[in-house]
Amino acid sequence: MTFNTDPLLSPRAFQYFRRKIGTYHEMFSEKKNRLKAEMTEELLQKSINEAIGSGKFWARMATGAHDKTKDLVIVHNGQEEHWQIKSGKLKPDKTPKYLVLSGHRMQGRLKDCKTEDDVALAMSTFLNAIKYRTFSLAHVFHENGEGPRHEYTIYNFHPDIYKCRVEDWDIQRHPKGGWNGTNINEHGVETSLRATMSSQLWWRIPLDILPDPQKI
Repeated sequence: MTFNTDPLLSPRAFQYFRRKIGTYHEMFSEKKNRLKAEMTEELLQKSINEAIGSGKFWARMATGAHDKTKDLVIVHNGQEEHWQIKSGKLKPDKTPKYLVLSGHRMQGRLKDCKTEDDVALAMSTFLNAIKYRTFSLAHVFHENGEGPRHEYTIYNFHPDIYKCRVEDWDIQRHPKGGWNGTNINEHGVETSLRATMSSQLWWRIPLDILPDPQKI
């Protein structure tokens, strides 16, 4: 199954987005200066609004800091769609090839969990309730005889990619507190819960189920 998206960025929005990233890296070219997710949010909003120039399709930043449901609100013909903006890392040298994303910290949602089954249920309930689309600006840094180069790949995909079954969780209590866990869903998406990282979620998403990307 491939999680198609329609559309990604329009040609005009994409060109504006790519040009501004190029301008940024003319000033900041070192590996550590990759475009951060919070920068991507604002640039993406400006790119969409610059390209469209009408009230039928436009973007605005979500209100409130650390909103777990959205970073951008996309309005199309009066209907709202919520997007979360993530950075992401590509692992093209692995088999299978995959995209790595980091996600929410789950400490608060798991604080009342007493058993492995409690954690599996809480995790599945959270993941299966996700409604936002994900816009990932995945990054690879190249350094060779031509000098440093930042390469970005845009993926924009449907929330169903995160869905999982409660019985597919492998949960263990961490010796120092908290929980570790892994779930591989029917699409091959691996969700990890890491106690040592404040119960943060991580995903490994096979590239062959993602929509065709846009490269920068």
